[in-house]
Amino acid sequence: MDPCPDCGQPRPPSRAAKDEESALVRPLTTTTSLAEAGFLADRLQSAGFAARVHSEDSFDAIRGAWQHRAMVLVTADQAIAAAEHLQQVLAEDPAPRELGATASPPATIWPTNFWIGVAVLATAAWLGLSLSRPAAEPNQDLNAPRPGVHSIAELGTRVARLPSPLITLAPNGAARHRLSYDEKDKQWLWETDANGDGVYDRRERYRNVP
Repeated sequence: MDPCPDCGQPRPPSRAAKDEESALVRPLTTTTSLAEAGFLADRLQSAGFAARVHSEDSFDAIRGAWQHRAMVLVTADQAIAAAEHLQQVLAEDPAPRELGATASPPATIWPTNFWIGVAVLATAAWLGLSLSRPAAEPNQDLNAPRPGVHSIAELGTRVARLPSPLITLAPNGAARHRLSYDEKDKQWLWETDANGDGVYDRRERYRNVP
């Protein structure tokens, strides 16, 4: 039996396993594909990180369907280094053959996975600014900055400076969306992969000012 790190006394196997389990407390990234999570965890393990996959199922009462998600877990002290390594892995091999995907720009992986849904929020912000803008007075500059409010153009500039487009996660066989910003033409590009095969076959462009 493994000794307790505090008192040195032997611990039952169940307690040792529980303590080891609780050490993996940082979800590095979340996906709806168990195969994708397994691939990422394998790449981390081969680089010396203590990574594993945790799978969860939950029932969505509103949709009346079960939802599945798979998380790649790492130890707290390895979270930052593991996230950086994962970014490098996706940059070198953005579409692993194991998952049957086609080549596409790599998605940005953040330790807290905060960017999920950012594409939808950015589009909603653009629509909100356009619809809520009051009728213009003569000679009124609609693009003039207001205190505490950033322009949609500033948001576009920030998105354009990201190392890769913003991509929404979707289960296998479901639609996936990708959002990017063209600073030269001042346009948003909304791309759709309708069947989840990795090929973005539909593109829509939006201007900053209608």
